[in-house]
Amino acid sequence: MKAHLVLPVAFAIVLLASVHGTLAFAQRITFFPRVDSLIFVGSCTPPQMVSHLQESSTGFDSIIIRPPFSEPLCIAFPPTLENSIPACYFIAHDSMNQLRYELWLRPTVLWYGPPFRLGFDTAYYLNPESFNLVLFAFLDSSIVDSASAKFRSISTGSVDDDQLAPSAITLRQNYPNPFNPSTTIPFSLQEQRDVSLKIFNLVGSEVAALVSQRLPRGDYEFQWNPRNLPTGAYLYRLQSGSILQSKKLTIIK
Repeated sequence: MKAHLVLPVAFAIVLLASVHGTLAFAQRITFFPRVDSLIFVGSCTPPQMVSHLQESSTGFDSIIIRPPFSEPLCIAFPPTLENSIPACYFIAHDSMNQLRYELWLRPTVLWYGPPFRLGFDTAYYLNPESFNLVLFAFLDSSIVDSASAKFRSISTGSVDDDQLAPSAITLRQNYPNPFNPSTTIPFSLQEQRDVSLKIFNLVGSEVAALVSQRLPRGDYEFQWNPRNLPTGAYLYRLQSGSILQSKKLTIIK
């Protein structure tokens, strides 16, 4: 199901998002990745967005925001596959599994209209104006935390095919996931590069460094056994120069 917010246009539109969050009471909501801007790309139509709620028994719930099809979601301008990521997301700490969530679109342009709630698993065309996405966490009828992402859409014309060249690095999903006691993290290099592969907790602190060296072109797999880390969600990040890709993994014990 799609909810149309604007009519299609005949040029590409990108959506930039700068992100900030708030902390209230004992709950915490964090937005990832921690970059200054994000870019949704629409080739010949306005960019589209869909959100998914993934609740977990580990105490960390995810609200994943991504393009509904194969359009890139980029962390830098100009938009290329090299600096693309599959999704951005809020992560909420809910140790007692008691919270419920609402995602709202809040326009910052008065004529656009009042704020409205976005349904999960519903694709939306995005209006080419400024707005915020706000995630609220509720305990019963009370808001216990919120975080917001600030968005702005602009028109750039069509994206050239040669801009969307294959990425020099490709990070893949770890397996198994969730896992106990160990998992394998695969990635590929299209050319010889200096790379680092690191693990971070949800507040951004580094907890492990698996790779930090120059590697030739090829496919790689690194096994990680986090003996001293507690159950929960973590991020793993592959970086080479200004190119970085990250994904989420979950430890269960």
